[in-house]
Amino acid sequence: MGHEKRAIPRISRPIGVVTEFGLDSDDHDLGVTLEKLLDTHGIKASLLSTPQVRAQRGDKEYTYDEVQTRYVLRVRSMDLDTCVPEGSRQMHFNLSVTDFDTRRRLLLMDGEFGCRDTILREFEKWLLGGQRPQP
Repeated sequence: MGHEKRAIPRISRPIGVVTEFGLDSDDHDLGVTLEKLLDTHGIKASLLSTPQVRAQRGDKEYTYDEVQTRYVLRVRSMDLDTCVPEGSRQMHFNLSVTDFDTRRRLLLMDGEFGCRDTILREFEKWLLGGQRPQP
Protein backbone atom coordinates (compact mmCIF):
# COMPACT_ATOMS: atom_id res chain seq x y z
CA MET A 1 0.00 0.00 0.00
CA GLY A 2 1.03 3.64 -0.25
CA HIS A 3 1.51 4.14 3.50
CA GLU A 4 4.84 2.24 3.49
CA LYS A 5 6.44 4.96 1.37
CA ARG A 6 5.59 7.59 4.00
CA ALA A 7 7.97 5.93 6.49
CA ILE A 8 11.02 5.71 4.22
CA PRO A 9 13.81 7.76 5.86
CA ARG A 10 14.91 10.91 4.04
CA ILE A 11 18.30 10.62 5.76
CA SER A 12 19.67 7.26 6.89
CA ARG A 13 23.30 6.87 7.98
CA PRO A 14 24.67 3.92 9.97
CA ILE A 15 24.71 4.44 13.71
CA GLY A 16 26.90 1.57 14.93
CA VAL A 17 26.32 -0.02 18.31
CA VAL A 18 24.41 2.28 20.65
CA THR A 19 23.59 1.81 24.34
CA GLU A 20 21.83 5.07 25.18
CA PHE A 21 19.72 7.79 23.60
CA GLY A 22 18.81 11.18 24.96
CA LEU A 23 15.08 11.24 24.31
CA ASP A 24 13.25 14.44 23.38
CA SER A 25 9.71 13.25 22.82
CA ASP A 26 6.12 14.28 23.20
CA ASP A 27 3.72 11.94 25.00
CA HIS A 28 1.88 10.79 21.90
CA ASP A 29 1.68 7.18 20.74
CA LEU A 30 4.84 7.16 18.58
CA GLY A 31 7.15 8.58 21.27
CA VAL A 32 5.93 6.17 23.93
CA THR A 33 6.12 3.18 21.59
CA LEU A 34 9.67 4.10 20.46
CA GLU A 35 10.78 4.39 24.10
CA LYS A 36 9.41 0.88 24.75
CA LEU A 37 11.10 -0.43 21.58
CA LEU A 38 14.48 0.89 22.73
CA ASP A 39 13.95 -0.75 26.11
CA THR A 40 13.23 -4.15 24.51
CA HIS A 41 16.62 -3.92 22.76
CA GLY A 42 18.43 -3.01 26.00
CA ILE A 43 19.01 0.59 24.95
CA LYS A 44 18.62 3.16 27.70
CA ALA A 45 16.36 6.12 26.86
CA SER A 46 17.13 9.06 29.17
CA LEU A 47 15.16 12.26 29.08
CA LEU A 48 17.18 14.82 27.18
CA SER A 49 19.25 17.02 29.46
CA THR A 50 20.97 20.16 28.20
CA PRO A 51 22.48 22.18 31.04
CA GLN A 52 23.87 25.60 30.17
CA VAL A 53 27.64 25.86 30.13
CA ARG A 54 29.69 29.05 30.23
CA ALA A 55 33.08 29.11 28.56
CA GLN A 56 35.71 31.81 28.33
CA ARG A 57 37.75 32.16 25.13
CA GLY A 58 40.15 35.03 25.27
CA ASP A 59 38.21 38.09 26.32
CA LYS A 60 34.82 36.66 25.19
CA GLU A 61 32.41 34.59 27.21
CA TYR A 62 30.12 32.05 25.53
CA THR A 63 27.04 30.31 26.86
CA TYR A 64 25.75 27.15 25.22
CA ASP A 65 23.61 24.11 25.96
CA GLU A 66 25.59 20.93 26.50
CA VAL A 67 23.93 17.66 25.47
CA GLN A 68 24.54 14.87 28.00
CA THR A 69 24.34 11.94 25.56
CA ARG A 70 26.04 11.31 22.24
CA TYR A 71 22.84 10.38 20.41
CA VAL A 72 19.59 12.34 20.65
CA LEU A 73 16.29 10.95 19.39
CA ARG A 74 13.66 13.63 18.76
CA VAL A 75 10.09 12.46 18.22
CA ARG A 76 7.05 14.54 17.40
CA SER A 77 3.74 13.12 16.26
CA MET A 78 0.06 13.95 16.06
CA ASP A 79 -2.20 10.97 16.55
CA LEU A 80 -5.01 10.68 14.03
CA ASP A 81 -7.26 7.73 13.25
CA THR A 82 -6.57 4.07 12.49
CA CYS A 83 -4.50 3.05 9.46
CA VAL A 84 -6.29 0.88 6.96
CA PRO A 85 -5.41 -1.94 6.30
CA GLU A 86 -2.55 -2.04 8.87
CA GLY A 87 -4.73 -1.40 11.91
CA SER A 88 -2.18 0.61 13.92
CA ARG A 89 -2.43 4.31 14.82
CA GLN A 90 -2.26 6.75 11.90
CA MET A 91 -0.26 9.94 12.51
CA HIS A 92 1.66 12.91 11.23
CA PHE A 93 5.22 12.33 12.40
CA ASN A 94 8.73 13.71 12.60
CA LEU A 95 11.55 11.55 13.94
CA SER A 96 15.26 12.38 13.88
CA VAL A 97 18.48 11.08 15.42
CA THR A 98 21.50 13.35 15.83
CA ASP A 99 25.06 12.31 16.70
CA PHE A 100 26.45 15.17 18.79
CA ASP A 101 30.04 13.85 18.60
CA THR A 102 30.13 14.25 14.83
CA ARG A 103 27.41 16.94 14.68
CA ARG A 104 25.55 14.99 12.00
CA ARG A 105 21.97 13.93 11.61
CA LEU A 106 21.88 10.14 11.25
CA LEU A 107 18.19 9.59 10.66
CA LEU A 108 15.29 11.73 9.50
CA MET A 109 11.81 10.34 8.98
CA ASP A 110 8.78 12.57 8.59
CA GLY A 111 5.47 12.59 6.86
CA GLU A 112 1.73 12.84 7.07
CA PHE A 113 -0.75 10.03 7.54
CA GLY A 114 1.94 7.46 8.37
CA CYS A 115 1.12 4.19 10.11
CA ARG A 116 2.81 3.63 13.48
CA ASP A 117 3.79 -0.01 12.91
CA THR A 118 5.38 0.79 9.54
CA ILE A 119 7.30 3.72 11.05
CA LEU A 120 8.51 1.47 13.90
CA ARG A 121 9.63 -1.26 11.47
CA GLU A 122 11.69 1.24 9.46
CA PHE A 123 13.23 2.72 12.62
CA GLU A 124 14.05 -0.72 14.03
CA LYS A 125 15.57 -1.83 10.71
CA TRP A 126 17.82 1.26 10.79
CA LEU A 127 18.67 0.83 14.48
CA LEU A 128 19.54 -2.86 14.27
CA GLY A 129 21.57 -2.38 11.10
CA GLY A 130 24.31 -1.06 13.38
CA GLN A 131 23.95 -3.80 15.99
CA ARG A 132 25.19 -6.59 13.76
CA PRO A 133 28.94 -7.33 13.78
CA GLN A 134 30.69 -6.17 10.62
CA PRO A 135 32.32 -8.99 8.54
